[in-house]
Amino acid sequence: MRDSTVYLRTVGGLQRVDVILRRVDDDYCDPLELYANSYLGVPGLLQSIREGNVTVTNALGAGVLQAAGFLPFLPSLCRCLLGEELKLSSVPTWWCGQPAELSFVLEHLHEMVIKSAYRRKERIRSSDKNLRAHSFPNWRHPSNPDPNDTSRKNL
Repeated sequence: MRDSTVYLRTVGGLQRVDVILRRVDDDYCDPLELYANSYLGVPGLLQSIREGNVTVTNALGAGVLQAAGFLPFLPSLCRCLLGEELKLSSVPTWWCGQPAELSFVLEHLHEMVIKSAYRRKERIRSSDKNLRAHSFPNWRHPSNPDPNDTSRKNL
């Protein structure tokens, strides 16, 4: 990085970089402005982007669309925003904040893989090998459909 411009060090010398295909999580892209302990990012990258010296093809913040919580809604979003069906469908996914979907998941809990709808540093996954119905008494009888009720566990 020199004068808010990204360069790649090559055997032949520095080569200016115009476009970056980002493969690093948002938080680690620029240790000057984001996660300071990151050795993965490019110090000053955000400033270079702001000044228009480099383009990142998958911009910071675009990863939100990869969140598992969006999966059940992607077909409808595609139809609504693009007027077409998805080119490649995803695995069946249910958002358990909806009564019908929650009921279906509870009835088929032994067949499900349960994971967080949001990205986390640690990966939490449960399959039927270590997930048993007796582990979730509050899920079996969701008497209060209020999603703000913190006494219930959520899928």
